[in-house]
Amino acid sequence: MHIEISESIIEYLARQADLGYESPYKQERIGFLYGTIKNRNVKITKAVSYKSGVKKRSGIDFYADSFDKRGNALSAQLRKKWLGTYHTHVEESDDIAIGLSDVDRKSFIENSLFIELIDL
Repeated sequence: MHIEISESIIEYLARQADLGYESPYKQERIGFLYGTIKNRNVKITKAVSYKSGVKKRSGIDFYADSFDKRGNALSAQLRKKWLGTYHTHVEESDDIAIGLSDVDRKSFIENSLFIELIDL
């Protein structure tokens, strides 16, 4: 499988990470990835941040049902396939958070058909 991500999507994700890092108490950001799948070629053409939820330094608390409803509604509105999600990691204990949390690992297992990007 080939996954294509445009430079504008990468820049958007980097801006999301910057926003989280620069917020007063450092907050992770989360959002949706949309695009197309054709002949095992995945093209991510849109990233949209999720505005709801309580964003914290080491995670985001949100209602999964609400998240899924928003993801599906945006998919219909954009007329693009919901390919997956992204979230950012920010500093923890004066260091870059580069490891995968238990929540991250569980997400990968439960959502194996989705693309999950973590922006450090």
